This record gives sequence, structure tokens and C-alpha cells, in this order.
Amino acid sequence: MRLKNKYYEIAMKVAIIKQQYDAQGPWQGVKWQDTTPEKIFDIWPGTITFWGLSCLLKPDWYVVRQGKLKSDYVIDILKNSARTRIMEKYAANLTDIEDIPLDDYDLVITLDPILEIPLRQAQGKSKKTKTLFAYFVPEHWDRLYNKSIRKPLGDFDLFLAVMLEPQAELVRLPQSVAFPYPCDPEVTRELFRPAEKREAAWAEWRLLCALGMTNLWNKSAAKAVERLEKVLGLPVVHRGNFHKTPMGIADPPLWGDAARYLRALGACKYYIAVGRYSGPGQGIREAASLECICIGEADKPYHQMVCHPEALCQDMVSMPKVLKKISSSASLQQEIIAHQNKMLQEKFAKEPMAILQKAVEMKKNMFKT
Repeated sequence: MRLKNKYYEIAMKVAIIKQQYDAQGPWQGVKWQDTTPEKIFDIWPGTITFWGLSCLLKPDWYVVRQGKLKSDYVIDILKNSARTRIMEKYAANLTDIEDIPLDDYDLVITLDPILEIPLRQAQGKSKKTKTLFAYFVPEHWDRLYNKSIRKPLGDFDLFLAVMLEPQAELVRLPQSVAFPYPCDPEVTRELFRPAEKREAAWAEWRLLCALGMTNLWNKSAAKAVERLEKVLGLPVVHRGNFHKTPMGIADPPLWGDAARYLRALGACKYYIAVGRYSGPGQGIREAASLECICIGEADKPYHQMVCHPEALCQDMVSMPKVLKKISSSASLQQEIIAHQNKMLQEKFAKEPMAILQKAVEMKKNMFKT
């Protein structure tokens, strides 16, 4: 079924394909018609990086067996036999690439360019196809990401660059294009907005790690919670414990944990995400969607796109002063939430979906000619 969405004009049928040892997304293949935005968390135990994209595109998810191409991220998982066994134990409904009806889809997105040869060639079919093939490399530190910034690898049509290095305008195929991880703020609010907000601050786990002078979650990061509460004069909520196990891979997997995370996050009035040492700051999308007042850093691309100018800090030291100014002004709080809602709609829903729609139309026109 080709589905239409409020953020794009044409109806598209979409598939997302990932490999078995990729901890992102669901660990079992599922058709969108057989799930819902909340129900899918029953088979999706890790980070919700691609959940907003799923809410927008309503894709069929396919989990395929590990191929020859392994990203640095997957190699890191495979280095640890315990993690590997966990993913083998709980992965289900695996599909062979040859059994996916790729030509039935308008858009096929893969997590990593997961085959050394184009997907359509793997099926033994002609390269002439109207299907648009795009891919993410979920970890920006991965060598495949850096190789893809200039142009897509293989015969893929699009590389979706989440760190936003290439140009944002789509002018040709193939092309690497700046593409933030999308989200659907309306669906997020509909499912997880609480009846009321607590006068509390959600601390992004990297902030607590920075205060604890560690890159990974440990006792020093946990102890930083109490110190931060004294500085802010507010209860501090966090989910640092999720990162006790690398990549959130646990036995049993944390089924349904993402829904619990979003409910807990939405109950907090403030979201503080300073002190990051890397990454674009994508966690701010969900916090802003749940109308948390988001305080971010001026040098993080996603924070620049979402946060009100009064809520951007130059560094971790200036954060308490910024929070105090915001907490003392009800009118500024309302202004911040209105700004966040507008930026989410434009930068993380309408504009990314417009790129995909334009690319799908370009590919169909190339196929006709």
C-alpha cells in the first residue's frame, strides 16, 4: 500500500532494510500494516534514532542476514561474542535480499550501504528501475560515512548525511545530501505527552559523563547527578543506566523501553543537552516534540536548528545562568516552545520529506526516459 503523509504530497511505498547485527531499529522484520508507532517498540529495544523516520514514512522493515560489507559500527558489535550471541538469539523474521520485492517500492532505504554490489543487481535484475535507493550510515565516525560525504557509494541514488556536511538542496541523482534524522512531532506528542509537567530537568547522559570526567557511563557520571541538582536547584532525571551495556544490547533486550523513556522525558519541564563531546545532538528532537524547554549548545547542528537563541549555551559553564533566566520568565518559556514547534515542523519533517519526494520523482522521470 502506498501511504500519504501530511508532510509530503505524493503517496509512497517505502522499505527500510538493515542487517542482523545492526542494533539500530527493530530486531525483527515487520510490515507497517502489522504494527503501530508505539507497538513497534515491542521489537525495537535500542535507541530511537530512526523511529521518527518510521512514523513519517510508515515503512516495511526488513532484517537481512549479515552480508560481506560490515561497517565499523557492526564490526564493533561483532568484536564481542556476548553481544553477537544476544543479537543472534533475539533476531527474528529474517529475510534474504533476493526475497524482498524491491521493485514494488518507490523508496528503499538501507542502514549502511549493506551490499558491495547494488541491491537491484543482487536480485539479478536490470539496473533500470524506478525505485529510489538511499542509505544512512548511522554512526558519523564510521569510515563508510566519511567515504560517502562526497557522493553515494556504489550505485545508490542518495546518501543521507546526518551531520549535514553536503549541500541541502537536491539537484541531481546520484547525490549526497544534508539530511537530519527526521521526526514526527505530532505523533510523538499524541502518544507520549503527559497530563502535566514536573518542575524537573532531564539531563542528557553525556552531560553527566562530562561532569563526571568520563566518556562512558560509570559511577562518576552517576554521582554527578546530585551535584547538578544542587547547582540547578531542580530534580535531575536521566537514563544513563541504559548506556551501562554497549549500544544498549542486553539479555533480555529492553523491549518497550523506548516508550517508557519517552513518557519519562515528556514529564520533565526542561531538557539539558550541553557537554556533548561529539555527534549532532539528535536527542533534542524528541524532547522538543514533547514540549520540553530545550537548552543546548551553540556548536551542535541539531541544537542550532531546534533551540531558541536564548536557550543556546556557549559552553557547559554558562548553562545554569541560561536556565535561571528561562525559568524566571513565563513569557520566554512560551516563546521558546512556539519556536521549537515551528523549527521541528520545518527542519525535521517538511524539508527532509520534500527531499525524498523530489528524489523519488526524479528517479521515476529518469526511468521513463
